[in-house]
Amino acid sequence: MSGPEQNTTQTRTTILVADDAPEYLMLLGEILSPHYNVRIAGNGASAIELASNAPQPSLILLDVEMPGMDGHETLRRLREQATTRDIPVIFVTANNDTNDERHGLELGAVDYIT
Repeated sequence: MSGPEQNTTQTRTTILVADDAPEYLMLLGEILSPHYNVRIAGNGASAIELASNAPQPSLILLDVEMPGMDGHETLRRLREQATTRDIPVIFVTANNDTNDERHGLELGAVDYIT
């Protein structure tokens, strides 16, 4: 059997992180990359494109407040596509508005972390 050092990016689980804040993307990338293949999107449109292409993510961490297409609209569009509708999405945001959280969960997010 191969050891842990054989765990390459081809065999690791892929996580997509979508946020417009480069410092947040860098931080999450540093935390997650030793364990996961991390893909980065700086906006909603890029997140949809990356989620649609191989390797598809097993999880999407999505910011709510992004310019242009916000996280809610991004999730709505992900749920419309057969290839991305079943990917779990967790909203990770500084926004702690309960209406915003409820809306995200109604759209199909599996969790909402503030």
